[in-house]
Amino acid sequence: MATYRRFRLTFLVALLYAFLVNGSSEKDGPSFPGEARLIGEWTAFEGRIVSVPEGSPQLSAGSVKVELGKEGAKLRGAFACLTPGTAYVFSLRLKTDKPVDLVLSVESVPIFASAVDNDTANVGRFVAHTSTETLEIALYGSEEGYCVYLEEISVFPVCAIQAPNPCFNYDGQNMTCCPSGCGPNDGPLATCADPDPPPVTPSPTAAAPEEHVPPPPADYRWVVNRALTDEFNGDSLDRSKWQPIIPYYSGRLPSQYSTANVAVGGGYARLTSTTAVTNVNQVADPYNDPWISAAALASNSPIASLGFYETRMKASNLLMPSSFWFQSVHTETDVTETIGNSANFRSRYMPINTHYYPTGRGPSQTGDLTTPYFYRLPTGTITSDFHVYGFWWQSPTKLQFYFDGQLAATITPKAPFTEASYLFFDTEVFKQYGLPDVASLKDPSMNVFLVDYVRAYALVPAKK
Repeated sequence: MATYRRFRLTFLVALLYAFLVNGSSEKDGPSFPGEARLIGEWTAFEGRIVSVPEGSPQLSAGSVKVELGKEGAKLRGAFACLTPGTAYVFSLRLKTDKPVDLVLSVESVPIFASAVDNDTANVGRFVAHTSTETLEIALYGSEEGYCVYLEEISVFPVCAIQAPNPCFNYDGQNMTCCPSGCGPNDGPLATCADPDPPPVTPSPTAAAPEEHVPPPPADYRWVVNRALTDEFNGDSLDRSKWQPIIPYYSGRLPSQYSTANVAVGGGYARLTSTTAVTNVNQVADPYNDPWISAAALASNSPIASLGFYETRMKASNLLMPSSFWFQSVHTETDVTETIGNSANFRSRYMPINTHYYPTGRGPSQTGDLTTPYFYRLPTGTITSDFHVYGFWWQSPTKLQFYFDGQLAATITPKAPFTEASYLFFDTEVFKQYGLPDVASLKDPSMNVFLVDYVRAYALVPAKK
């Protein structure tokens, strides 16, 4: 944690210095359109902007005001002491009277872009290429005179994978854990799986491949798409098909994905969520500081397209979603984003949604056109047993969703879904529903999202 604080402090000092040199006057150094005008002084204390001179406009005691001109506002700072090849998270919290467009960039390459509003944590991930990188914050409003209050700027490393290590999963398979120093109180971000957990019920004999597959159209037949099919009956992840991370996204704070939390054993892929803290009071800002270690499983490339996909899975019993979904540049299909904890209403539903991003994910993203639908479970809650979730990508304008072999919904997305997509399983925090408690995050009977299998099928002309 001491290293984490030094990173944050160094960045704040460097950012302030860059602004004072480059933004004070033209003769003092280079400037550029939209340079931010900061009212007040910045004081760094454990990475937080904590004081503004008495009488300066401010929203709260810990914020600094930035006024947006008609060309917006930008701040730049050279951040030193980076380790080349290491992944870092660039995080910014702010408050604003009106929504603004925020772009976070590293060496002029955008790593986060979105319309943002009050008190949100906005996070971009980058890999350092040199020991010093130039970081930039750009803010834009629809009209001149917007005010934005910077609450916190931080940069911290994403824990690296190290091997060998003493951690083992439920089958005795070697696992990798985050090294110490990355998590709260100088501890690891991820904890290791219990070496002697409760016994796991073996996966049942695989059902006939067509058990839950809907009848094909006339003159067509289903064939297995082996590139996206896996029974997870081995003792390690098939890296020819899957990666234990989402390649362009690290999860929603306060959770962050860790490759150490994905394993295969006992007939399942296991996605574990955990924490290194013993009490949430150890975390300065539980909703925005990264103290929950989550998990994601992704196809190696975006190759999912028209066809039928199904998985048999059991959600964790946490106040975190267990999700099966697909995403491309412009489209996203959420087959289910259920929350297993019975205290949350989502535990009694199969929450389905599609997203269309008109300008695509990334720096130019504007708009998110959705089609949310909640299918009520016939009985019980989602964690009472395994369930089979199906998705028939029938055409660019017709998507069908299945629960335990029964049609749950037919949805027409807001625009044709034509792009090949990544296939994802993941678990992360949806903080609008609250946070999981520390005890459940450390309980192996509650904190594991189990995937029995995923099967993919494509339509081909029937043989005459």
